[in-house]
Amino acid sequence: MSIDSFIFTQVKILDIPKKDDELIEKSDLAPFAEHITGTDLLIIRTGFGELRVSDPISFGNRNPGFAASAGEYLMEFETLRAIGMDLPSAVAAEKLPNSWVLYFGSQKHNT
Repeated sequence: MSIDSFIFTQVKILDIPKKDDELIEKSDLAPFAEHITGTDLLIIRTGFGELRVSDPISFGNRNPGFAASAGEYLMEFETLRAIGMDLPSAVAAEKLPNSWVLYFGSQKHNT
C-alpha cells in the first residue's frame, strides 16, 4: 500500500451531536449528502469526545456509535475512503448487537 493511500485532500467535518449510547443513523447523515459527496475523509464530531478527560468512564463505556444504516449509507459514497470520529470506537458499547461492526461481518461485503 502506497503512502498516498493515507493522504486526503477532500476532508469534511460534520457536527452530529450524540449522547450516551445513541447511534448515528442514516437519518442523521442524509441531510449532509451534498457535503459528503466528493469527500475522501469524513470526520464526525458528536461532542462526546469532550468526556474523554472530564468523564473517562462514560467516554469508554457509554459512547455513541454507528448503526448499520449509517454504515450502509456511507458506503454509497464512492470517493469516501476513511471516517474519523470523536469516539473511542465506531461501536456503541451498549448497543453492540445493532452496531455497524456486525454489518461488516455480514456476507454483503467481501474484503
